[in-house]
Amino acid sequence: MGNHIHSIPSEDIAYFYAEGRDVYLRSANGKKYLIDYTLEALEELLNPNQFLRTNRSYIVQLNAIEDVIVYSNRRLKLTLQPKTENELVVSREKVVQFKHWFEGG
Repeated sequence: MGNHIHSIPSEDIAYFYAEGRDVYLRSANGKKYLIDYTLEALEELLNPNQFLRTNRSYIVQLNAIEDVIVYSNRRLKLTLQPKTENELVVSREKVVQFKHWFEGG
């Protein structure tokens, strides 16, 4: 942030999301940080037992999931804590992988 570099432990990260060309980290306490990684690079760096890419725009931390709702067309809608600015729907291609991951699989 500004001229300062912050280190945030992975357990304090709720989710990552992309807005246009920018990627942000939302911490468990609700703070928003602009980061210098793409979602693709983060997928390679993060522990897959803890984080999952749910669609083109989000990577979520398991502990940030507050609710999972069956949504239209066999998709899932997630409610995260802290809340997301936009509706978060698991892409159809990721539903099976999400269920396996969410169930501890």
